[in-house]
Amino acid sequence: MRPPARSSGALVDEIRDIANTPMVGQTTKADKDGNFVEVTTGEMIDDWRQQVDAP
Repeated sequence: MRPPARSSGALVDEIRDIANTPMVGQTTKADKDGNFVEVTTGEMIDDWRQQVDAP
């Protein structure tokens, strides 16, 4: 069963809202032994991309 169709204007508004909402978080990298190597704080671009790419 297909989800209900949404207008292109509604999609544009939703994408614009996502793009204008800052998403700050931390990315942690660890070595093969599980020791933390680097912690970076910044915008979570991958989370933003997942929201926009979601059907």
